[in-house]
Amino acid sequence: NIDLVYAKLALEPNMNTGAIVSASVGFTFSVLTNLNALSFDLRKELSVDSVVYHDKKIGFLHGTNHILNISLPNALPQNALDSIRIYYHGIPNMGSRAYSRSVNASGPNISTLSQPYGAPYWWPCRDNLKDKIDSLDVLLTVDTPYVAVSNGVLQNILIEGSKRTYVFKHRYPIANYLVAVSFSKYNTNTQKAFLSSTQKDLD
Repeated sequence: NIDLVYAKLALEPNMNTGAIVSASVGFTFSVLTNLNALSFDLRKELSVDSVVYHDKKIGFLHGTNHILNISLPNALPQNALDSIRIYYHGIPNMGSRAYSRSVNASGPNISTLSQPYGAPYWWPCRDNLKDKIDSLDVLLTVDTPYVAVSNGVLQNILIEGSKRTYVFKHRYPIANYLVAVSFSKYNTNTQKAFLSSTQKDLD
């Protein structure tokens, strides 16, 4: 009943335990049919702190079937464009490999591998292969000296005390299971590609 137009995912893990300390995802969507409720897939191991709609917290039910049901205060008409944000935290089920923590010689590593239906193990989404997200931003916060990576192009690194927030921008349609994050003590390498003036500028 909706078409996801844009998603903004923000996430901060605890590198020592693998827990998601704080996270949120905001969706912009267009309405395909009249509706007064929304639903997203999210495993029960994760706790929803609040759902914010038009700057106000609204009611929700996170049931045992791993579905997050959200009641809207007003019905939305067909073709409307609207948005919502979900705040959550918790310890994902790491036995699924969709979200996992390991330790090697450099220290702890956290990564995701959601294909084909693992995305709800670590972030709220509509876990189907039909409704791709048209555009995506990912903000990952982690303690120094860890490095965070995700889909798209790195836009900025925001530094606040001992923490760094890596800001990624992705501007192509993407299925939920292809959204990925990883945290480790990565080495960073930079390469430049020189394009012809007739080639479309890469964003």
